[in-house]
Amino acid sequence: MCFCWGLQDSSVSIHLDAILGFEFESNYTPFSVDVLCESFLVFGFQIINSFMNTRTKRIIYFAILGILGVVMNFTTYLFEFSDNE
Repeated sequence: MCFCWGLQDSSVSIHLDAILGFEFESNYTPFSVDVLCESFLVFGFQIINSFMNTRTKRIIYFAILGILGVVMNFTTYLFEFSDNE
């Protein structure tokens, strides 16, 4: 589980850093918003996860999170990047 969590966290961090690093004029604002949103979302998901008391609920929870993760990663293909060359 630790390996999967680390792999997922590093993948998302590298993906976001690649987008946020060159897409916006400021270097501080996008990373600050990213860390703030990530902190709130992790807190919210931990609260939701604490209510999961059966195996079926956990399977449904992780399936929904997995589908959301794949969809959110593929939405970056639809993002129109700026031409900061």
